[in-house]
Amino acid sequence: MRQPTSIDVTDIPELRRIAEEVRDTRELLVLLTEAGEIAVLVPIQQQERRPHRRPSQAEIDAVMSAAGSWEGLVDVEELKAQWNAARGSNRPPVDL
Repeated sequence: MRQPTSIDVTDIPELRRIAEEVRDTRELLVLLTEAGEIAVLVPIQQQERRPHRRPSQAEIDAVMSAAGSWEGLVDVEELKAQWNAARGSNRPPVDL
């Protein structure tokens, strides 16, 4: 992947304000013109970790309701074989 080009926005107040808003909200921002979408501003992930939040009961229920939903739709062993082949490792398995 190519390294992105950097632009110093210190002396471009409106662009700096928009960039800081993206950083603070941690949400993507699509830039538009009359011709349509032209760019996306993406926040850079901070090195600091946000405090762990316990999932709500609704979130837990949603995850649990999806459990087993692939049953009968996907051959699990074939899927695992495809994943392993896609990883491209040619190393022999290790028996511990």
